[in-house]
Amino acid sequence: MAADKEPDIQERVLALAHQLGRLIGTVERKAHGLLDHDALNKQVTQIRDSANDLLDHLGGAIASGRAEATGKPPRKRTANAASTTRRSHKRG
Repeated sequence: MAADKEPDIQERVLALAHQLGRLIGTVERKAHGLLDHDALNKQVTQIRDSANDLLDHLGGAIASGRAEATGKPPRKRTANAASTTRRSHKRG
Protein backbone atom coordinates (compact mmCIF):
# COMPACT_ATOMS: atom_id res chain seq x y z
CA MET A 1 0.00 0.00 0.00
CA ALA A 2 2.80 2.43 0.86
CA ALA A 3 4.57 1.60 -2.41
CA ASP A 4 1.48 2.76 -4.33
CA LYS A 5 1.61 6.19 -2.69
CA GLU A 6 5.36 6.70 -3.13
CA PRO A 7 5.24 7.83 -6.81
CA ASP A 8 2.46 10.31 -5.99
CA ILE A 9 4.48 11.77 -3.12
CA GLN A 10 7.60 11.94 -5.30
CA GLU A 11 5.66 13.76 -8.01
CA ARG A 12 4.28 16.24 -5.49
CA VAL A 13 7.74 16.88 -4.01
CA LEU A 14 9.14 17.41 -7.50
CA ALA A 15 6.27 19.78 -8.36
CA LEU A 16 7.00 21.78 -5.22
CA ALA A 17 10.71 21.90 -6.11
CA HIS A 18 9.80 23.17 -9.59
CA GLN A 19 7.62 25.90 -8.08
CA LEU A 20 10.46 26.97 -5.81
CA GLY A 21 12.82 27.00 -8.80
CA ARG A 22 10.44 29.21 -10.77
CA LEU A 23 10.17 31.58 -7.82
CA ILE A 24 13.94 31.82 -7.48
CA GLY A 25 14.25 32.38 -11.22
CA THR A 26 11.67 35.16 -11.06
CA VAL A 27 13.49 36.86 -8.21
CA GLU A 28 16.83 36.57 -10.02
CA ARG A 29 15.44 38.03 -13.26
CA LYS A 30 13.88 40.96 -11.47
CA ALA A 31 16.65 41.60 -8.98
CA HIS A 32 17.91 44.56 -11.00
CA GLY A 33 14.49 46.11 -11.51
CA LEU A 34 11.24 46.55 -9.70
CA LEU A 35 9.54 43.46 -8.41
CA ASP A 36 5.98 42.71 -9.37
CA HIS A 37 4.83 42.30 -5.78
CA ASP A 38 1.37 41.01 -6.70
CA ALA A 39 2.75 38.24 -8.91
CA LEU A 40 5.42 37.37 -6.34
CA ASN A 41 2.85 37.24 -3.53
CA LYS A 42 0.63 35.00 -5.69
CA GLN A 43 3.52 32.60 -6.35
CA VAL A 44 4.50 32.49 -2.68
CA THR A 45 0.88 31.84 -1.72
CA GLN A 46 0.63 28.98 -4.23
CA ILE A 47 3.86 27.45 -2.94
CA ARG A 48 2.70 27.78 0.67
CA ASP A 49 -0.63 26.14 -0.15
CA SER A 50 1.09 23.30 -2.04
CA ALA A 51 3.48 22.76 0.87
CA ASN A 52 0.55 22.71 3.33
CA ASP A 53 -1.26 20.12 1.21
CA LEU A 54 1.88 18.01 0.99
CA LEU A 55 2.48 18.22 4.75
CA ASP A 56 -1.13 17.23 5.42
CA HIS A 57 -0.76 14.28 3.03
CA LEU A 58 2.53 13.18 4.56
CA GLY A 59 1.15 13.58 8.08
CA GLY A 60 -1.77 11.33 7.20
CA ALA A 61 0.57 8.77 5.66
CA ILE A 62 2.73 8.79 8.78
CA ALA A 63 -0.31 8.35 11.02
CA SER A 64 -1.57 5.48 8.85
CA GLY A 65 1.83 3.80 8.93
CA ARG A 66 1.98 4.09 12.70
CA ALA A 67 -1.53 2.70 12.97
CA GLU A 68 -0.55 -0.30 10.83
CA ALA A 69 2.57 -0.87 12.90
CA THR A 70 0.88 -0.56 16.29
CA GLY A 71 -2.60 -1.80 15.45
CA LYS A 72 -4.09 1.38 16.92
CA PRO A 73 -6.30 3.68 14.84
CA PRO A 74 -4.68 7.03 13.91
CA ARG A 75 -5.62 10.07 15.94
CA LYS A 76 -8.09 12.25 14.12
CA ARG A 77 -6.73 15.67 13.27
CA THR A 78 -8.86 18.25 11.57
CA ALA A 79 -7.48 20.04 8.54
CA ASN A 80 -8.42 23.36 10.14
CA ALA A 81 -6.35 22.65 13.25
CA ALA A 82 -3.35 21.61 11.16
CA SER A 83 -3.43 24.64 8.88
CA THR A 84 -4.10 27.02 11.78
CA THR A 85 -1.00 25.75 13.56
CA ARG A 86 1.20 26.31 10.50
CA ARG A 87 -0.32 29.72 9.76
CA SER A 88 0.35 30.92 13.30
CA HIS A 89 4.08 30.67 12.53
CA LYS A 90 3.75 32.70 9.30
CA ARG A 91 5.48 36.06 9.19
CA GLY A 92 3.18 38.97 8.50
